[in-house]
Amino acid sequence: MISPNFNKVCGRSRMVYNLISGLKEKNIHCELITNGGDNIAKLKSLNVKVHFEDVNPEKKNISGFLKARSKLIGLTQSGEFEIVHVHHRFHDLLLSSVTFQNYRSVHTVHSYLSGKRSFGFNADLIVPVSFFIRDHLIKDHRVNTKKLTTIHNFINPGDYNFDMKLEKLPGHFVILTIGRFHPEKDLFTQLKAMKYLNNPNVKLLICGEGEEGKLYSDFIKENKLNVELISKTDNISSLISMSDICMMSSVNEPFGLFVLESGLYRKPFIGANSGGIKELIDNQITGFLFPARDPEKLAMLIRETINNFDAALKCGENLYRKVIENFTPERGIEEYINCYNKLLNDQTIRK
Repeated sequence: MISPNFNKVCGRSRMVYNLISGLKEKNIHCELITNGGDNIAKLKSLNVKVHFEDVNPEKKNISGFLKARSKLIGLTQSGEFEIVHVHHRFHDLLLSSVTFQNYRSVHTVHSYLSGKRSFGFNADLIVPVSFFIRDHLIKDHRVNTKKLTTIHNFINPGDYNFDMKLEKLPGHFVILTIGRFHPEKDLFTQLKAMKYLNNPNVKLLICGEGEEGKLYSDFIKENKLNVELISKTDNISSLISMSDICMMSSVNEPFGLFVLESGLYRKPFIGANSGGIKELIDNQITGFLFPARDPEKLAMLIRETINNFDAALKCGENLYRKVIENFTPERGIEEYINCYNKLLNDQTIRK
């Protein structure tokens, strides 16, 4: 597999870990090419061999690209690896640069690619992580529908510690967000909502890191908001456990692994009415939806959720049942293995 920036608060990285872990349980040999990250130790706990190459797509490093290409050729020319599975279109481009391929290729699409050129969809199989991303690839990037197989992300309860809890903040109602500090996550809508809410007893925790961190920090200080930025954590479980509500404001969220994580802990969930979030949250049944980019409506919804918290807790229970019934590792791993086998048996795909 090839995946960049293997970090703790990165949804793609957590899904790659889930996939490798599940495949290992099926005695399928996996190795990973990555540029690094703060969660490599977790991978090594699976006894997965990790190859470090400069495959960070944000750098667009030609030298690193060529070295990664050489590494890929070296690993695959022996015929030991039948499948090369990438998780970013930059690495799909890397695959297509190899003239002779003695392997099948899979590209799981974890991102919404608005306004970006339509390259990097050359793998034998393209796997969107939601119907939202599937439709986006067909409409905006004209990906051949015959190459598409949607496999929703999944979650393994065994990877989470349900006993570890941080001490709750006395007198505070805690809202938690986990995600990159990036414009796609539209975290400014949450910050503005906190300003409209103007309730000192409601605290927002935002866990992540990225390019917009300084902007968030300045906005929080300027408006004296009860918001705490957490750059890194070794235990997402403890943060979710101590929270009262979990929240996402992404405008075009591809899927929302954090929704599944919240469901495991039976937490009421508030999300923007857009993207893959809508595939997981049935409004007022498994959670609550608000119009994307509307901080005033979000503030109103937070207030209503707090005031009717018993009803919100029932939604958390409903989300839990939806997660454990529909997004299990058994289902997800089986779907990926079926796709791998179908590719290996398809004689129409060139080698």
